[in-house]
Amino acid sequence: KLMQGGSLRELVLKKKKLQTKDIIRIAVDIAEGMKFLNDHGVAFRDLNTQRILLDKQGNACLGDLGIVTACKSVNEATEYETDGYRWLAPEIIAGDPEKTRETWMSNAYSFGMLLWEMVTGEEAYGSCSPVQAAVGIAACGLRPEIPKECPQVLRYLMTKCWNTCPSTRPDFSHIHCTLLRAISR
Repeated sequence: KLMQGGSLRELVLKKKKLQTKDIIRIAVDIAEGMKFLNDHGVAFRDLNTQRILLDKQGNACLGDLGIVTACKSVNEATEYETDGYRWLAPEIIAGDPEKTRETWMSNAYSFGMLLWEMVTGEEAYGSCSPVQAAVGIAACGLRPEIPKECPQVLRYLMTKCWNTCPSTRPDFSHIHCTLLRAISR
């Protein structure tokens, strides 16, 4: 499918702050795609705004599927290689690259980072080098500050997605349902 709207990253940089209804609509599309992949035993690795593509109407799709992999189990993906530390979960950054496996909950952490970037119009940890961001996230519990004016549903999801304990992060079924409820209000 031709995605003439470019990447979510390009949209965020161009518009700076997106309207709440657009953030939620895009987030629903991403959560639905992630849920679909998870339900079919596929892990999307390196989830970030550059990998989300938009069509002409602004509908979002997961892009660059050259980075997906079949999973050994429901909770694991084989190998993880990336330089996108800004979006990575702390347990992935801190883990031994030979032994650490990305879980679905690591994807939830990255999803929280996508939400933050859409809400703020900024790149996460933009004033830090990737290594500084990685050390801050993994060793010091660094998380971006959620703006006061952030809608409650998005604040709730960011906070849950960034939980230090991966097993307490929401799965994409929960994320998707939470966002759909927000639309219906």
